[in-house]
Amino acid sequence: MTRRAFVFIHVYLALQIALPLTYYFARRDKYDERFAWRMFSAERMAVCRPLFKVGDTPVALGKEFHEGWISVARRGRRDVLEAMAARLCDKNPGQPVTLELTCKTVDNKVETPSAGLWNLCDRGHI
Repeated sequence: MTRRAFVFIHVYLALQIALPLTYYFARRDKYDERFAWRMFSAERMAVCRPLFKVGDTPVALGKEFHEGWISVARRGRRDVLEAMAARLCDKNPGQPVTLELTCKTVDNKVETPSAGLWNLCDRGHI
């Protein structure tokens, strides 16, 4: 084996190990595990309850969104929750859209990730 091939194989293998590690050290959304070693993560088992409100009225998620969106939102994925909020803002102009997100971890701890009761139409992100 040539030295060039030897170096290429080692660099390639190092990248294959290092890239998934970025999930654990440089992530915005702790529930987003698309690039992680899922079988080693307890975050995958968290169950979240998103509660959107338009004004003071709770949103029936099943009437507004496809079940696929709802199931991913129940895993606490920020990008999906933000897209859902944006859709509600577009559908209800001038109305505040708020999100209360409560997640239950594998060890039965209840977390409220950085979502709050602010107007997501103004803020745009969680």
